[in-house]
Amino acid sequence: MISGATTAGLSTSLEDTRARYEARMNSAKKGFYIAVAILIVFALPLVAQLVPGLFGSWFPMPNSDHVETPYAVLGKIFLLLPATWLTVFFTKSYAEYFHLEREYAHKAALAKSVDGFKRQAPKYEEEITAEVFMEIRTNPTNRDGPEPASHPLYDVLSKVVSKILGKDNKKEDKT
Repeated sequence: MISGATTAGLSTSLEDTRARYEARMNSAKKGFYIAVAILIVFALPLVAQLVPGLFGSWFPMPNSDHVETPYAVLGKIFLLLPATWLTVFFTKSYAEYFHLEREYAHKAALAKSVDGFKRQAPKYEEEITAEVFMEIRTNPTNRDGPEPASHPLYDVLSKVVSKILGKDNKKEDKT
């Protein structure tokens, strides 16, 4: 059913796909690190305002005559939203690329070893070939990937927004 040449070509193709997802996964990891750095930089003014004197002379102390309004704090919190979104985006991207890289590594390993399996159990050659073929042809995106680590601020904000909008976070039954 699957000859040696076809198996070698299939395993090479699957390995190439796995390598592409690994490169994308590494790019997402770098993007995540950059997003965390941006988030920290954007959070510094808010922390400096909420905890005066924490950074010494790096940030000026608030003027005792000037009272900060809650709107100023809220405005600085809104500055964190794009950086938080960027962090969430790269976290989810990394998790998805990790899932796809793992799936294609599994498929490549199966394709590389099908000939050895058939030699070890010649009586079950057709069943082995059919099972490997069925495993290789399944779409890896149909399987659930790992849940990415979530940002605590994002979780809190999504719950608040869900309550405000009256939406339930639970998945609805499709029946």
